[in-house]
Amino acid sequence: MLQLLVDAGNTSVKYQAIDGSQKMIWKENWLPELSTSKLIFPENITKVWLSTVRKEIDFPLPYKIPIQRISLQGNYPFVLDYLTPGTLGDDRICIATALKAMISMEESALVIAAGTCITYNVMKPGYVFCGGAISPGIRMRYQALSAFTGNLPNLAPVSEIEFPGKSTDDSLHAGVLLGVKYEVLGILNHLENSFPQGSKIMFTGGDADRLAVMTKSLNFVYPDLVLRGLSYWAERYPFS
Repeated sequence: MLQLLVDAGNTSVKYQAIDGSQKMIWKENWLPELSTSKLIFPENITKVWLSTVRKEIDFPLPYKIPIQRISLQGNYPFVLDYLTPGTLGDDRICIATALKAMISMEESALVIAAGTCITYNVMKPGYVFCGGAISPGIRMRYQALSAFTGNLPNLAPVSEIEFPGKSTDDSLHAGVLLGVKYEVLGILNHLENSFPQGSKIMFTGGDADRLAVMTKSLNFVYPDLVLRGLSYWAERYPFS
């Protein structure tokens, strides 16, 4: 028997099928422009664990398989210090859950999840998740500059940034990418002042590598933290 872990983000959907020993059997990444007919789920899936930030389930799932959503009525392995728990996204709950297995009770941590949005997720000592910050992601910033102006193009990110930008395109790249870079560095500096004993820094999400390279933090990229969080629940409540 297999359990399916599903991380449905705003841009793409990640799937992992695991067996009873938590071994990954199958992995896939689905994008809306791909035909659902190309996604063939493994046999013997008996339960789906779902984390989604979407309003609707508009992505493929196995037919007639029970779906388990992460909810704030669960027994979370962390303390939640958040004023509006009903608005906390599934993805951030799963990130906090994954952190429980990655840090000690005495440590603090910051997870920077770089996807459609960039979320900053802070765990204080004692496994206290206290929120953080949410800002536009890299591609959203490019899109907004084009959508809310008359003449600016909608560009794709580049690997090399020139500053000062000597063309409109170069100026856009500098504004977006350097803006993100110094936003991240500013958050890290703020965290150092708040937790002088130090914090573990982790990057996850589709743009994690890009942000880690920008900030010289490449050793701190942990792909699929949301799926790690889902696997916690799959391990404890496998087929109930």
